[in-house]
Amino acid sequence: MIDGRTEQNLERLRAAFLLTERHAKSLAQEVIDLKLKVARLEGRVLSQDELQLSLPEAEEIVIDTPDEGDDDGELILEPSPGPGEDEPKRPGHGPRPQPDLPRREELIVLPEGQEVCPICEQECTPLGEATEDAEEITVVERSYVLVVKKRAKYTCGCPNTITTAPAPKRIIPGGRYSNDFAISVAVDKYADNIPLERQVERMARHGLDVTSSVLVDQLHGLTSLLEPVWREMLIYLLDHEPVINVDETGWRLSVGKQQRRSVAWVVCSPRAVVHQLMASKSGKVAEQILGPYEGVVVADGYQVYKSLAKAKAKAGFRLANCWAHVLRKFRDEVDNDPRAKEALRLIGRLYRIEEQAWPFPGDAEIQEHRKELRALWSRPVVDELRSWSLQQGGLRRSSFGKALA
Repeated sequence: MIDGRTEQNLERLRAAFLLTERHAKSLAQEVIDLKLKVARLEGRVLSQDELQLSLPEAEEIVIDTPDEGDDDGELILEPSPGPGEDEPKRPGHGPRPQPDLPRREELIVLPEGQEVCPICEQECTPLGEATEDAEEITVVERSYVLVVKKRAKYTCGCPNTITTAPAPKRIIPGGRYSNDFAISVAVDKYADNIPLERQVERMARHGLDVTSSVLVDQLHGLTSLLEPVWREMLIYLLDHEPVINVDETGWRLSVGKQQRRSVAWVVCSPRAVVHQLMASKSGKVAEQILGPYEGVVVADGYQVYKSLAKAKAKAGFRLANCWAHVLRKFRDEVDNDPRAKEALRLIGRLYRIEEQAWPFPGDAEIQEHRKELRALWSRPVVDELRSWSLQQGGLRRSSFGKALA
């Protein structure tokens, strides 16, 4: 007969086993992922047999159960060490190397009046250049400085002629703020997502009195300077990239006191991202942006892309719809139709395979390896998903039917 304590120990054992099993499955998946990454770097595609894990025999588990009458006995789970083996040491966490940080040395000396030995009470003298060193990482806060640019004036033998040293070039000619200041504002806003008003507050803490409109002027100055770069990036995407991603979304634009609806279009690849504000998301605008492109366009199910692909099929324009939108439709249906879980499982497998193929440089051999990987792993999953979809019933006008379509 099992008493209460034994039952409790068994429950703890079951819980420990489940945790161990879950951890083992996670480790097994990590091993598979590492095998795929190594094969990717070597330019190989692994077969199913090569991915089978040969796991070692499980270590014997020593279960120390309490003796009868032992009031503070405890169930202990631990692997039994092999012959002649000591208990393994746990690795520690050392400091991260910081090769990119500037370094400086700071000498710490005994305070004045305390250069006395605490034992013999005689005066202490420095031991040559011997020191005991320890590293410390600190922060040096930014500061703002008002620099007076004094341009020297020159005279010569010409009557009434004075030559002045040239002024440094600025993003905003005649402006009061340096180029470094404008660049700092842009990096804080677009790289670190710090709004302009919050930048104004931070600048005030450092003694600089400025308004957000001044910061907007700095960004506008940079815009005119960078516009040629933006145009060249778009030309590069349309002329050189075999696959691009395209999307569009509504965007409210403030013009004075009025709100005007615009559309933010984005064209991107792993090497470049270009944003463009347009008046609408019409087919005419899509043609204006993507007109000269010949390649594969990855987009959502928006009808404009389908029409453009149909009209430009002979020009080499091909459309590949995004899996994320299909996944989202089935995810929304999980509570309404349990069949959606099977679609999510199969699409999830595609994502797992894709993780092994990303990111890759543009080298032709790597691209060929990527193609083989998808042909070997992704294609069977897509075929299975298509076959499953065709076997499902349901009203076409239902949300589940639309997801299948």
